[in-house]
Formats: sequence, C-alpha cells, structure tokens
Amino acid sequence: MFKFVVSAYTLILFYLLSAVGYAQFVSPIMRGANVVVTITSPTSASTYNAGTDSSIVVGVTAVSNSPITGCSWTNSLGGSGSLSGGASASGTVSLAEGDNVVTVTCTGRGNQSGSDVITITREASGGEATSLGAGYARGCTTPYYIDWDCDGYGPGVRSTGVYGWDVNGAGDMPDASDEDAGINTTASVISAYGSGGNLSNAQLKTFLSTERGYTADDVFYVSTSGNDGTGVKNNPALPFATWNGLRTGLGAGDVVVYRAGTYLNPTIGTAGPIMTGGSSGSPIIYMSYPGEDM
Repeated sequence: MFKFVVSAYTLILFYLLSAVGYAQFVSPIMRGANVVVTITSPTSASTYNAGTDSSIVVGVTAVSNSPITGCSWTNSLGGSGSLSGGASASGTVSLAEGDNVVTVTCTGRGNQSGSDVITITREASGGEATSLGAGYARGCTTPYYIDWDCDGYGPGVRSTGVYGWDVNGAGDMPDASDEDAGINTTASVISAYGSGGNLSNAQLKTFLSTERGYTADDVFYVSTSGNDGTGVKNNPALPFATWNGLRTGLGAGDVVVYRAGTYLNPTIGTAGPIMTGGSSGSPIIYMSYPGEDM
C-alpha cells in the first residue's frame, strides 16, 4: 500500500514551485510589455532638415520584453501612417512645408507602448511666407523669404517684420549682393568698393562684375532729382530723370541704374517700354542702385 505523507517542507516546496510557474505563465501580461522606441533614421538627433523633399523614410528600433505588434507615425502638420518591420521598423512619412513634429509609436503585447519624436523641417520651394525669419537659402533652416547668403536682406523683406510686395510702409531691406553676407546695404557696398564715402562709376562696374557677374559697357544713372537735359552716361553726379531721356543712347551691354525713389510708368515710355538693343550675350540690364529700394 502506497502512503503519501505531506510534510511542511513538501507544502512549502509545492507552493514555491506553483508560484514560480504561475509567475512565468502570466509574466508577459502581469508585468506588461515596456516598450522603448528610438528613432534611428534619417538621424538619431532630435531635428533634421529635409530640404524641399515632400516625404522621407523614418526608421526606428523598438525594445520590449514581449514581441512588438506594430508601429505607426503621426505628423503635427497633418498625416499619419504605419511602419513595417517589427522591432526594426521603417516607413515613409509625408512632410508639409515648415517644422513637422513626427511622433513614432510602437506597441507591444498587453497594449503597452512607447514613443519617440523628431522635428523634420521641410523648406518651401518658393521661399515665401507671411512673417520674417530665417531665409530660404544655403545654411538657413526655416523658409520665409529668398535670402541666398542668409544675411537677413532680400527681395520684399521689410524691417517691420512682414513679408510681401504689396505691404505698405517704409523699411524695405533689399540685398546689394545675395552672394556675400557682408555686402547688403549701400554703405557696405561703398565700404567694400568705394572710396571717400562715394562709389565712382568705375567702382560700380567693379562691384557689378564681382558681385553680380555683369560686365558693363556704359552705365546710365536715373534719379528723381535728375535732369534729362543734363544727364550724362557713366557719371553718377549727372543722372537722368526718366528712362525716356536716356533710351536713345542705350546699346548692348549697357546698364541702367535707378536711385532710390518712386518712378511712374510713363517714364519708361508713354506708349509702353521699348526694350531693344540688347542681345543674349550682351543684355541691357535694369537695376536699382546697390542696397537702395525703388
């Protein structure tokens, strides 16, 4: 006859084994699935500049004590989607112009989840926006206006902090040279190329050649205080008053420079502008005086 004797030791051992087995059986659910998500591409840093790209591939690694059941992304500027690949997931994220705050969330067993965030900047293709900030250019990260050399000067820039060709009020900040951050105002042009506080005709030609790539033949100056009767080409001190007053003397390779001021359309020809005389290799260039607004 078989006799089974239950001792205190047997009960304790049975209890411990049962407890361990139970803990092992329920551990994925009872202990949860803590998920640690790390964005690894396009960078492990917290920010990334995608240029003008409309989408980008984002990759993550997800670490958990249970299998990863899925990963997804959301964009603060709109859009969402899923990533494929389990614990090493990736997917294409659509980007809007501006700062896209992209959140990637991965889920483990038991609906436990973890997230990581990256800010991806997409630059505007045209470089236009409604407020003044960093320019759209080499080395500039936030697109607001066209400013190739990132010096805060450019087409349509207003010192009031508002961008737009149709914005009223003084304070325009045109850029004398968009290739040199140190050349922007008239004073900076004179400092770099002029002498005695002035810019001679020869010095202006050097500026045009160096900063703009123009090879000028004759230069005609136009000013609101000029005189068509006394205007002389290649003489900044004797400007013309209107385009009509100088147009008959224009030839291929010439440059017409307008000083600061407002010029009415009739000064470019009462019957419409007559832009003749230039060629593809030697055009006639019309421009404002470096650093001035007209």
